[in-house]
Amino acid sequence: SSGSTISPTGADTDSSGARVFKAYPVLTYIALSDRTLSAGTATKVLYKWSVKAVGGDVAIYKFSFNISSSTAPAGQAGATTSLLSVYAYTDSGFSSEDTTFSSDGLLNDNQVYCAGVAGNQMQNQTGGASVIRSCGTAAGLANGGDSVDIYMEKDDANNNNATTTYTVPNGATRYFQLKATVASVENVTGTESFTVAMNGDAAFARPSAASGGHSDTRTGNMFKATTTDRDTNNDFVWTPISTTTSVSFDDIDFANGYLLPGLPTSNMPVETLTSS
Repeated sequence: SSGSTISPTGADTDSSGARVFKAYPVLTYIALSDRTLSAGTATKVLYKWSVKAVGGDVAIYKFSFNISSSTAPAGQAGATTSLLSVYAYTDSGFSSEDTTFSSDGLLNDNQVYCAGVAGNQMQNQTGGASVIRSCGTAAGLANGGDSVDIYMEKDDANNNNATTTYTVPNGATRYFQLKATVASVENVTGTESFTVAMNGDAAFARPSAASGGHSDTRTGNMFKATTTDRDTNNDFVWTPISTTTSVSFDDIDFANGYLLPGLPTSNMPVETLTSS
């Protein structure tokens, strides 16, 4: 108020800064009650977690997981997973499906998922040039780590693209399970295992300059859904729905999972499923 410029120096003036969101999600890991790895079921639960919306509605665009398997015993094929699916529930007992997308709570229609390509996304949803990932329903994951991305997809009419976002209402908590079909588990002496974890983001999204035919803006701290998804830190993509009352992929208020409560910068706790 004196009109003088104050220019302090020293470490006490340094700050990492802060970001203010209209709303934000709080994520919570939920431990599995059954960690037995067995073949032949299309509903084997691999991971569980919840998301609570604080300060307003939040919309989710994408979840990402790391799934890896141990080396199979000699002469065995090695366990694989396919038909990876995320289901939503309105209760902590996972008995009441959220039917917003489907009668059984499935969030990725036709059990489509993307695997094995880091720092890239499915096809551009806004009509621009396409960046195609390895997406499908049949390919299994085995022998080593695979990054598995599951986009919110209410119907499969958009060529395996994310077709919408999934909204958690203000103050509400939604509960989620990652399920899969498991096959080729060893059946002789010895054990085999899967490790599964939900991925977090190590830094705020800073998408690179336009390339590959994409020219959408990358200025500021938040971006379109598809732009945020092209950053290397793109494991959890969401929006506080701060620009409109409805959600569009073109809204420039999508962020990643960096520093969200309950979501570590590497991954949530690892679940290990082991064969008998």
